[in-house]
Amino acid sequence: MKLAMSTVLILQAFLIALTGVFYMPQPQPVSAVEKSTTASKYRNVMYYGDWSIWGGQDNFYPKDIPADQLTHLNFAFLDFDSNGNFIFTDTDAAVSAPVGETDVAWGGPSAGILNALQSLRAENPNMKIGVSLGGWSKSGDFSAVAADPAKRANFVANTVKFVKMTNMDFVDVDWEYPASVREADLVDNKNDEGTPNSRPEDKQNYITLLQELRTALDKQGTEIKKTYELTVALPAPKSKLDEGIDVKALFDIVDFANIMTYDMHGAWEGQSGHHSALYGNPNDSAFSDGLSVDQTVSYLTSQGAAPEKIVIGAAFYSRGWNTVAKGSDPLNPGLFQQATKDFADSDQTPSWGTSNEIDMVIGDFGRASGTWAYRNIDKLKASVPGLTEYWDGIAKAPYLYSEITGQFFTFENVRSVTEKAKYVQEKNLGGMISWMQSQDKVSAGSTKRDELTKAIKTGLAGSEKLPDQKIVYANQDVEVTVTATTNSSYTLNLRNKAANKETNPVLKAVEEAFNTVKLPKFYVALNTTERLSAGDNHAGVVSQTGNIATIDLASVYDGKTILPGANYTLKLNTTGTANQANIDTIHLTQRMTTNRSELGKQLVFGTQNTAPEIKGTSNKTITVGTSFNALEGVTATDAEDGDLTSQIKVTGTVNTSKVGEYELTYSVKDSANEEVTAKRTIKVIASQEPVTGTITPRAFEVYKDTYVGGTFTGDVKRIKLVVEGDKGGEYTGGTVNTNGTFQFDATGKIHNSYDKVTVEAYNAADKKVDSKVVSLINGDGAGSITTDDYILGQSRHIEGAVSGNVSRIRLQVDGTEYAGGSLTNGRISFYAMDKIRTTTAKAILVAYDRRGNKIDQQNIKVRPLYTGSVAPNEFVLYQDSYVTGNFTDDVRRVRLVVEDDNGTEIEYAGGTVENGTFQFYARDKIRSSYNKVTIKAYNSVGHEVDSKVIAVKNLDGSGTVTPDEYVLGQSRYLEGTYAGNVSRVRLKVGDTVYSGGTVAAGKISFYAHGTIKNTSEKVVLIALDARGNIIDQKDVKVTTK
Repeated sequence: MKLAMSTVLILQAFLIALTGVFYMPQPQPVSAVEKSTTASKYRNVMYYGDWSIWGGQDNFYPKDIPADQLTHLNFAFLDFDSNGNFIFTDTDAAVSAPVGETDVAWGGPSAGILNALQSLRAENPNMKIGVSLGGWSKSGDFSAVAADPAKRANFVANTVKFVKMTNMDFVDVDWEYPASVREADLVDNKNDEGTPNSRPEDKQNYITLLQELRTALDKQGTEIKKTYELTVALPAPKSKLDEGIDVKALFDIVDFANIMTYDMHGAWEGQSGHHSALYGNPNDSAFSDGLSVDQTVSYLTSQGAAPEKIVIGAAFYSRGWNTVAKGSDPLNPGLFQQATKDFADSDQTPSWGTSNEIDMVIGDFGRASGTWAYRNIDKLKASVPGLTEYWDGIAKAPYLYSEITGQFFTFENVRSVTEKAKYVQEKNLGGMISWMQSQDKVSAGSTKRDELTKAIKTGLAGSEKLPDQKIVYANQDVEVTVTATTNSSYTLNLRNKAANKETNPVLKAVEEAFNTVKLPKFYVALNTTERLSAGDNHAGVVSQTGNIATIDLASVYDGKTILPGANYTLKLNTTGTANQANIDTIHLTQRMTTNRSELGKQLVFGTQNTAPEIKGTSNKTITVGTSFNALEGVTATDAEDGDLTSQIKVTGTVNTSKVGEYELTYSVKDSANEEVTAKRTIKVIASQEPVTGTITPRAFEVYKDTYVGGTFTGDVKRIKLVVEGDKGGEYTGGTVNTNGTFQFDATGKIHNSYDKVTVEAYNAADKKVDSKVVSLINGDGAGSITTDDYILGQSRHIEGAVSGNVSRIRLQVDGTEYAGGSLTNGRISFYAMDKIRTTTAKAILVAYDRRGNKIDQQNIKVRPLYTGSVAPNEFVLYQDSYVTGNFTDDVRRVRLVVEDDNGTEIEYAGGTVENGTFQFYARDKIRSSYNKVTIKAYNSVGHEVDSKVIAVKNLDGSGTVTPDEYVLGQSRYLEGTYAGNVSRVRLKVGDTVYSGGTVAAGKISFYAHGTIKNTSEKVVLIALDARGNIIDQKDVKVTTK
């Protein structure tokens, strides 16, 4: 306790002596769970979408997040209107749903993601939590808010209130994108706002908005003794940065910027590519656009961005194209190749894209984008014939391609995110951010979705536990009264003096939760040897260790929650003589649920010294020769003593003339002799000039040349040879000469002219500065083959042309290789009638030179005798009588396939096909919008040439159901929610279907006690419309106590 007391504290002490009351009004210095405050050198930042808790993400709750692997977790997203008033994108998810927590009621004070995240952080103090404002579909009102001082002020005030009442640590502004006009895409997302009102002034207005947020957060942080962080999400393309971002001004304001280095290529383009590549590949025709991590980072730093504030992105999902040409690169087929616009979005708009993991519905993932969560990549591989994983060694990125179907998917894997983590360290960047946690895959030996998350954390910080961060909670407005009722008992009264004042629905909801005391626990510090025990049934469970007595009210019904304006009184018995002076302090902690960690420790009775706080000791990287002042920007403050900056002591030194890492320790003491310390690492690196270099390799003649050679310019100190082929590898060595030339002995490394050979150049700091593909020439002469289409049912031989140094050929069919064939007068002929039996067979013709080395290969297109395609129109249930559509080429008849309620396919013959259109009477065949309906097309010789799924729309409107978990031995009713056109429900247990249940006011209740008997039978909740047809069904999770 302080020796010197202010006049206010003396007056308080006098009042306490008279009344026994100690009142802590708002605002007050916060209480905090004190942990080590050594920050992680690199950040592992993660997005968590509020929709993750629902069935589309397999009910992924906050408690399921691998929080021990993260430094920052972004709650995504919070919306707002054109006046800066907040709007939940999903109120139920944010503040109402139990989100898998024990003993949390729907709509209770501990419900919702925002409360659960506080529990998650309490158990994982290495992780900060924050809110992302805006996002892709909710950036439509940024322009209006940022342009108007009054609206900005309202937006900023709402933001600081929100983060205080949710006890968050940072604010993330996700404006996509300033000064960029975009119309809303209501096919993909019915709630998309677009950015139709964007304007050139956004660029400056964004900086103004950020500066006002920074000022307000710092002000509130000073008031409650908390350091808030301000972050942003930035676009990767140079064009978007130039259009709307003042890079230098922005980086001067924010703590760090998350660069969205994903979605850089996708099905909105007619060429395949990587959507989250680390490096640009010169083979990409869009290479000059700078759409890679490395190119974006280089541009940002050239514009004044501090490297340690740059956080690069990783994507836990794929993008895809439907039909992509193979191209001529045998090691990277399909990469950077033209796509065919032969697929369609949910509104039947032609698309280069391909099927998503989630079925397309207009307004709900309605674009064909080839999006699959990383956790289901194995499922994707199994569903597409011939889908093979490849690695682009230049871009350091994986992809999937099927030579059978032409489908191409770009994604991330452990290898690619590990390369990115390595890059962060090499470039001294701020870390990595990923979208999004629910899409990660459960790793081996884990129960969490953490495969990529853990790979990133390990790549950035090794296997050691992430350091804890200081958690600070804003105090609640409570008053505690302690009186000695008798010689042997105390009466303790807690009055919740808070008053709910907010009217905005978002702020009102979080204020109600913040102002409610939840599952309270008191820690009473005595200065005597007396022992306390419960004096009545309101005292709950009382225990004592040494001189600290604990009062836990979790077991008392009336004490579990203390609402604003309410009082709670309890009695304590003592083994000594009751005297209010015997109690030094009382601290209050809370919990969201009884099985989760305590949140903070607020002083509610007595006085206690507040430790000083040191700021400005973040790690820093400087170059050799740069001047460095260890105290520059470092401050120390104390709640009682004020500014202590002049009393800071520093131990450790930094040798700015020598490369290395230097640790400094800062310490300061207050007048109560309480000392705090903070550690800081200063990294001194070699001068970054010159950091660039280029290489120009000469062509290499196989069978004749021994060395790969060439010339270089700039800072090139070593080279690496990378050979990709049947006998490939990565080789170090070679010589780099002072005359600007290099050479590398390729003996035993390059085996044939069909290999892909790359030379990589590294500078004095051992950073890769260039890579070039080596042109290979066959010393005996080049050779090539071309193949004609193989027509199943007509062709007997594979035919084609041959030129140059081709001595023999082999045929590969679905992995089996066959010798044979003839080469005569420049023509190829290979008997294949007994080898190629289906149109889906993967057939490759391989050419070899006279030495037996491969010099060319070609995929063989296998097609039926005649081809054709169909494009069905949407079928509106209860309105349309016929399935209709168009066809091309050889289509002579169609069949309709309808999957019934039991999943059985029923095929119908009939329909008419003429003049490029078809129709099929289906009113008596399609009975539900939930049925899967397919139209199959057949050619003139009876071969199936095409099949397409028909979009079925319910005229009365769609509807969905979401069942809760059913617990055997506890639940009697299956509960759940519904939305839309749901009139009644059925319950299917095994093969038996039961009618009943109630459907009202968005809630479902179905008596299931005795019907659901075990966890092994499949249980399905079926939703029906007013006409009695199925419109949705969901599996029910059945568990035991």
